[in-house]
Formats: sequence, C-alpha cells, structure tokens
Amino acid sequence: MAPSKEKTLTIQINSMGTGPNGVPLLFGAPNQPAVISGNVLFENNYEAKGDDITIEYSAIAAVHWTGQLTATESQPPQPRHTIIAPKKCTNEKAFRMALDHSKPGKITAGKYSAAVNVAINPNFPSSSIGTYGWMTYKVVATLHRKFPSTNVVRKSIIWVLNTCLPTPEPGLPVSTSRFNGTFDKVIPYVCVIPSEVLYLAQKVP
Repeated sequence: MAPSKEKTLTIQINSMGTGPNGVPLLFGAPNQPAVISGNVLFENNYEAKGDDITIEYSAIAAVHWTGQLTATESQPPQPRHTIIAPKKCTNEKAFRMALDHSKPGKITAGKYSAAVNVAINPNFPSSSIGTYGWMTYKVVATLHRKFPSTNVVRKSIIWVLNTCLPTPEPGLPVSTSRFNGTFDKVIPYVCVIPSEVLYLAQKVP
C-alpha cells in the first residue's frame, strides 16, 4: 500500500512564557526590545503543488465603535452600524522562503526551514484585547498555489508586553528599604523593597 500524501506548514516561535489562549509571550524594554524569533517549517513527502512561501510580520492596532448617522430632511435616521478602523503601527515586513522545484508549480519532496527574526519597536503598545479595540502582533506563513488550488496559510499570534522599565544590569548595586506598618489597624507587617528602582523581571519578595 502506497504511503499517504502529506504536506505540513508550521510556525515555531521561541517564547519567554505563555500568553492568553496559550500563545507565545515576549517582553520588551527600552534597552532590550522584544524579538520575534523562531522557524517556519515545511515538509512534504510527495511532489506537491505550490510556489515559494512568504513569511509576513505585522503589528496592527484597531478600534471599533458603533454610531448612528444624523437624519436629514431628505433622509430618515440610519440604523446603528459598527465601524472598524485598523491601523498598522509599522509597515509589514515580508520574507521569501525559497523551496526546491522539480518544475514550475511543483515542490520537490523534502524538509524545508527558514528562520524568523524581527525586533519589535519598544515604543509600540503592548498586546491587548478589548471590547472596543485591540493590538495584535502576528507572523503569517503562506504557501502560494495557483488556481484552482488554494493557498496554505498558517498564522501565529504573539502576545507582546512592552514596558518603560529597563532590564536589570549586571552588578547593579542594591539598596534595600524597610517599611513597618499595620494592616487594617490590626495586623502588623514588614515590607522590604530591594532597590529604589524596580526593573523588568526583578523578583520582589
């Protein structure tokens, strides 16, 4: 029995943790911007249809709201409608992942890999999801195929947390401060702050 024909396209992103819904998590700071790094992998065990693969990165902010058009003498009030206004924080960055072709439109069986490495502007907003707006960072890999075949598309959302706090510097002197107080006028407590300036990822007891 002949083996089944298979092709797979995947995106692997190196992560510092896990964001909402299990997406990769990255932290960015002014002196150490977050970097989307990883690999796009394509594997096929037969001569598959397709051209090369494009890899695109985008950072998109969008808001949406509901409004009602003002009535005029010749036009009655219009129903409420939703407006979506996406805005790219930066131009999309696109890369081409070259594949081996036995002839135009035919991909030679094998395993293919391309590295992804994109630095994120630390001044961009952090990822967010809300009722009236969102900020999305994503990487999209597309295997282009001619009609009537459809493109193979894979998308990876990355959750980015940008902060104005600098990252810790090696050998940074630490000056602790101790505070004593009483919680709710009953429970005494002691609070120790490890330094006068807090840094990204610093552990505070």
